Amino acid sequence: MQPHLVIFAVEIMAITGSLIVGTRMLLWHPNNFSARLLAFICFNSVCAILLSRQDYGIWIPEALQVDYGGFAVFMNIARNLTAGLFMIFCHSLFQEQKIFPRWLLVLYAFQVLMEEPIPWLLVPSGAEEPFIYELIPSLLQLLFVGVALWWTVRNWEADMVETRRRLRWFILITVGLQIVLIVALSRLVIPAGEISNFYTNVASNGLIAMLNFFVILALYGAYESDIFGVTRASAPNSETVPRSYAEADIARFSDSFYGKHLYREPGLTIASLAGKLSMPEYRLRKLIHEQLGYRNFNALLHEHRIKEACEQLADPEKAKLPILTIALSVGYQSINPFNRAFKEQMGVTPSAFRSAPTERGEDIQDLDTLGGQKLTES
Repeated sequence: MQPHLVIFAVEIMAITGSLIVGTRMLLWHPNNFSARLLAFICFNSVCAILLSRQDYGIWIPEALQVDYGGFAVFMNIARNLTAGLFMIFCHSLFQEQKIFPRWLLVLYAFQVLMEEPIPWLLVPSGAEEPFIYELIPSLLQLLFVGVALWWTVRNWEADMVETRRRLRWFILITVGLQIVLIVALSRLVIPAGEISNFYTNVASNGLIAMLNFFVILALYGAYESDIFGVTRASAPNSETVPRSYAEADIARFSDSFYGKHLYREPGLTIASLAGKLSMPEYRLRKLIHEQLGYRNFNALLHEHRIKEACEQLADPEKAKLPILTIALSVGYQSINPFNRAFKEQMGVTPSAFRSAPTERGEDIQDLDTLGGQKLTES
């Protein structure tokens, strides 16, 4: 009985931590999409932990068993939403200004339907549920986690927010690994009737409790302001760049990046730009993030490259200039990345923009003054 009391205490700690994190997200960042997703994930984790008391009842002393009745269906749906929500959370956090792939949303909806409604409708009452209803949702969950981890790794170096770069490590090592192991082990590898499945769930709950502990420490360190893009006044510290250095760095950056059009250079990275400016990379990251307001280096490049491309596409004297030539002249190495970046920035394709440039004169003017305006404001 005593080991089960320890397990029960760990579950209480995991539930309490998840509720603290989720509630804080809703109270402190009620309008932030990523924060709401994190809160949803926390509450789904609570459902998963509570439902495990019923699922593994044969391994739990009768005094600690529970039966949720009809509520178990809704709790099961909630916990099986987690992998897809984790994928959407990573996209919202790390793939800024990019459109979420619709095919993944379709697969996510299908996975949710395969968890409860479809088996309930197609499997006769009292009959054993075919393994396919466990296999397909599990494989889809692994796909969602894999996509989320890919988005977490992608453009790692381009991230200008140091706190968010560290968060990527945290996600890769802990959250993603936990979901992969639990889905792979408890749903696919280990049979449900074996006690090792119960111990896998115990390990998962313990990991959730530890994750919540570290997340709460980070939240009370005010790191969530950087992570979720919430503006806050930063207290002076020893790492703050002196204003005289900041002004000199801004002048050097402006002269080279804008004046000499360094953004046109194909394959430009934050490291290569720092080398060209003879500036420490950490200081350049700080300048771009805190002085110019960009959270991603690629967003800075795309913004100014697309601005110049718009000017060329709207120029009557360049009406016959191939779009590929324009794309190459502003720094893109092929047409496909240019088309994607242009569509994300302007909402239309380059050819559609060229066909009606007068209707988008204000867009060009706004883009044309944006870089200088941000430097002035800083």
